[in-house]
Amino acid sequence: MEVSEIKSIFKIINSVYMKLPVNLVSESDSIPVKLLELGTGTLLVKPEKHQIQTIYRSLVVRNQRKIFICKVKLLKVDAEGFEVYQPIKLLINDEKRFTERLHVTDLTISNIINQNDIAKFLNDDKIKKVVSENAIRLKVFFDSFKIHVHERFDNRMRLLHTYNIPIFVPDFTNPSTIPPEFMPITEYFRMLSGDPVPKNYRAEICIPIRYRQHATLGYVQALHKSRLDTNSYNLVNLVALSVQKEFEKYKNYEESKEQCKIIDISQADL
Repeated sequence: MEVSEIKSIFKIINSVYMKLPVNLVSESDSIPVKLLELGTGTLLVKPEKHQIQTIYRSLVVRNQRKIFICKVKLLKVDAEGFEVYQPIKLLINDEKRFTERLHVTDLTISNIINQNDIAKFLNDDKIKKVVSENAIRLKVFFDSFKIHVHERFDNRMRLLHTYNIPIFVPDFTNPSTIPPEFMPITEYFRMLSGDPVPKNYRAEICIPIRYRQHATLGYVQALHKSRLDTNSYNLVNLVALSVQKEFEKYKNYEESKEQCKIIDISQADL
């Protein structure tokens, strides 16, 4: 099945590609990517480092015995290294296996936790003490600071979780000072429209606090009335790492010690 009508392509991308793992495929390589945003006739993609040179590529998703292949054209790579693609057509085919299926037996997993239980300890006195003790370390260096932890995402947590990179804006008046490995200025300013920084501040550092590199529990934020540098960023990062380490050591939830057998329920599948 081939879909060439752009509106229909974007409906499929929104319902399938934005919810499942995506691979960027060319004749020479295949790498995982993350679709960040649907623009007006374009896709914004965050790629891993790759050596793909051709401008015509494919974004591939597999779901329910179907393979979705979206043929795209690279329009540009922006200053932050994000790639902008124009969809050309989308193919939907039955997935087929071309190699012999592997069967592995006697697999087990343990130390299983419920992700919903992780955030329940955030209001414990021990956690509040960790937050207050680490926040004091920032008091001398920044005009405004906070360590925000909460089970619900605010705008900053949502942005940090989506992009999986910190915010470092050394100087609001000069966006070119933002290093390429940090939050793109366009997304940062878009977030500010719903959660503005007071006008008397000139710089921001905001680093996510993650549990086991997976669940985002909050962030460490520093605002300053003058320009900040990488030394300032490193200081905030040390505080974020310290908080994260204490969170990972503190376990006020059940962690299953059972050895749970993994069963292949799709032996007749692809």
